[in-house]
Amino acid sequence: MSKKGKSIFKIVKLIIIISAVLGLSYYVVIKSGFFNIKQVVVVNNDYLDPRDIIKDTGITGDDNFFLVNLYGPREKLLENPYVKDVEVRRQFPDKVEITVYEREEFSSIFIAGTYVIIDEQGRVLRSVDKEVDIMTIKGYNIESYRIGEIMTSDDAYEFQRALDLVDLCNQVEALEADEISYEKGSIFLKLLNGLSVDFGNGKDIEEKFSKFYAIYEDLVSKGIKKGIINVSNNGLPTYRPF
Repeated sequence: MSKKGKSIFKIVKLIIIISAVLGLSYYVVIKSGFFNIKQVVVVNNDYLDPRDIIKDTGITGDDNFFLVNLYGPREKLLENPYVKDVEVRRQFPDKVEITVYEREEFSSIFIAGTYVIIDEQGRVLRSVDKEVDIMTIKGYNIESYRIGEIMTSDDAYEFQRALDLVDLCNQVEALEADEISYEKGSIFLKLLNGLSVDFGNGKDIEEKFSKFYAIYEDLVSKGIKKGIINVSNNGLPTYRPF
């Protein structure tokens, strides 16, 4: 065999070997199922059931580790109002990890017999027919709402001040607040120990809260658990027993 013939033979042989290796690699990696997804785990979730999260992704054991679509499941999960953000990652050799960043239940808005759960921005997460263990807000004119969207009120400024008040109450662990109500242009806070607070309108809500809490601590230290604390005006706060 001539040198040229030998060179061609070697090239053909090399092509055959490379093709065989590629074919075998394709079978092992893609077709054999050896690199199929064997585990999908959910981390950082609190409110959401991991089984529901996995179901929504559509990722199953039939998906190949290298070919599984991670973008589609992420977009699907972001449709859930509780999901603020999510990361879907491969973990070699056969695992997918879903890290969920959830919106937290902040308050419930009582509307015509229904408790609408919102996050701190006022985004509607869900609605239920009974009270849940978070502060309830009542009395605002909210004609409609949609799951996943920011709730709006005809009294937008005062409604936002009510959300601010919820946040202030949540920052004080010792304060057992029950509900906020909006009545005739005034914001009222009801505490579990029997005390109520009249904040008047929502202007200067943080300053009013500081005044309220100072007199509240004094009353609690004296064992007084019923009455109305009034911080609605710019003068000194007042207390009136029932």
